[in-house]
Amino acid sequence: MQYLDSDGTLSLVGVASEPLNIPLFALLSKRRRVMASPIGGRGMMMEMLSIADRFGIKPIVETFPLPQANEAMQKVRDNKVRYRAVLTVN
Repeated sequence: MQYLDSDGTLSLVGVASEPLNIPLFALLSKRRRVMASPIGGRGMMMEMLSIADRFGIKPIVETFPLPQANEAMQKVRDNKVRYRAVLTVN
């Protein structure tokens, strides 16, 4: 919990293989939160897409022409691609 900022939220997706051992005082002292969610089914996906559409949220995509595939892969390996890298045929 020492890496979670004040007013921060720890979001768990899926089910932990072992019980979590989180000291309650570490949460209370800095107003930290723990939340959990299933991986998500069709209903959750449709709700998320609806919210994205309503607020005009678009994915951040960096495109690379197919001849630059090696450069794109190197950027991924070097952790220089921020969100998503896509190879394009054109």
